Amino acid sequence: MRSLALIGLAILPAMVGNAELNFCMVRKPVAPKINPAEHKCLATMVYGEAQGEAVKGMVAVAYTAVNRAVKKTVCDVVLAPKQYSIFNDNPILQAAAMSLHVEPTQKNVIDKESWKRSLQVAQDVLERRVPDPTNGATHYLAPKVMKSKNYRYPKWSKKFELVNVIDNHKFYKEPRKKNVT
Repeated sequence: MRSLALIGLAILPAMVGNAELNFCMVRKPVAPKINPAEHKCLATMVYGEAQGEAVKGMVAVAYTAVNRAVKKTVCDVVLAPKQYSIFNDNPILQAAAMSLHVEPTQKNVIDKESWKRSLQVAQDVLERRVPDPTNGATHYLAPKVMKSKNYRYPKWSKKFELVNVIDNHKFYKEPRKKNVT
């Protein structure tokens, strides 16, 4: 059986009875090209912030950065001071996020698997292969971690709208502005 591939299209033979005579055209989905630096920044953030979560939780954390990156790059968002706590006072992880040649520290097999999963999640999110489970959230909190480290809730958490809870994270977005008429 022969098949030909064209840019963005696949021509596949169609079977008619026992004869291979007709061809049909099937459009292949074309994923957007992703910037390798953006991919690396997002994967590093996901690895640091959500490596212990299920894939859905990792996807949700990744989308908070993508949802914020409207007029900025993903790297600008994740590496901004005091935005993603894994980078606070952590120059080694910041360097890993900014370099295509340096990976975050992986101490064991579990860490290595988490890194692979973080790379895949970042790619899937940037290519929009997975839907946003946060309903557009731009912020999140991990209440269990906050309690264990005796952190206070940030001021924004009282103003923002809680839109979803996934695994150990609560996801928020700015409240909609009310139309005054």
